Amino acid sequence: MTGRTVQQQLKETSELFLQSGIKDAKMDARLLLQHVMECSYSDLISRSSDMLPTALVEAHLKLVGRRVDGEPVYRIIGQREFRGNVFEVTPEVLDPRAETELLVEEVVLDFDSAVELRFLDVGTGTGAIGISLLKLFPLSSCLAVDVSGAALSVANRNAEQIGVSARFRTVQSNYFSEIDGMFDIIVANPPYIRSSEIETLDIEVKMHDPQIALDGGTDGLDAYRAIFSQAKSHLKANGKVYVEIGFDQLDSCKRLAVDFGWAVLRSKNDLAGLPRILVLEKAENELRQGDIHNVRRKSLESGVETDSFDNVLGRRL
Repeated sequence: MTGRTVQQQLKETSELFLQSGIKDAKMDARLLLQHVMECSYSDLISRSSDMLPTALVEAHLKLVGRRVDGEPVYRIIGQREFRGNVFEVTPEVLDPRAETELLVEEVVLDFDSAVELRFLDVGTGTGAIGISLLKLFPLSSCLAVDVSGAALSVANRNAEQIGVSARFRTVQSNYFSEIDGMFDIIVANPPYIRSSEIETLDIEVKMHDPQIALDGGTDGLDAYRAIFSQAKSHLKANGKVYVEIGFDQLDSCKRLAVDFGWAVLRSKNDLAGLPRILVLEKAENELRQGDIHNVRRKSLESGVETDSFDNVLGRRL
């Protein structure tokens, strides 16, 4: 394996990845070569005609083999960029996706970065959401919770590396079970895949992301039930909840949220045009009473029996 330039190595690897059905073939080939050469993208380009030492070619080919076998490129190199910061990724945490950046962007739309806020990041994993928010809100603090102690270790290392550890605290907790205090913002990217669909996922996901971070129960909504039923007692009066949802869960998540007394402020689509983020706030009792009055009036006018009011309200409020 001698006599290869950087450019030749990239070209041959990209072609192999394409033949293997890997979607981002050129980028994956580049990232793996950058990793073994320990260089930036610009350095890689400037060195495109350089001859690669045999040891580097062999190291790169070992990583290429892992990628062909279905291991995600970011797990191979052990890190992922998320909103301009590089996060450590290990087998114990979900590999943060680009669409999750939308959740951070929605918070930025609603709050002034100069104010002091308390964030609660539920199911933090790598800490990507909470840490990214701390970079954008320099006066704020974040409590990051996860049921996995190993995940919290990763999150703490990421907070230290990115320079926000003084404002980032972790607690091992199953949702809100070990949480005290009130927060301005609660964010979560919970598990939302239906249990029966786990085996249908791409090998990169089902074989390498921790199942606890994927499996949302029979209907995919178990995590939302836990969050929507418990978050109110930890959210300040003018606070908001931001959750990532599955592409086909908008209606079911909205109904579930309303059933637990939340007002749905808006949803946000991802770049593919699919629903991805849901934003909630506490539903005011006065508004709910007004809705009840309107439902009763309209139901009576249309001849609906009064004993069906509860069923109607359960769908609307």
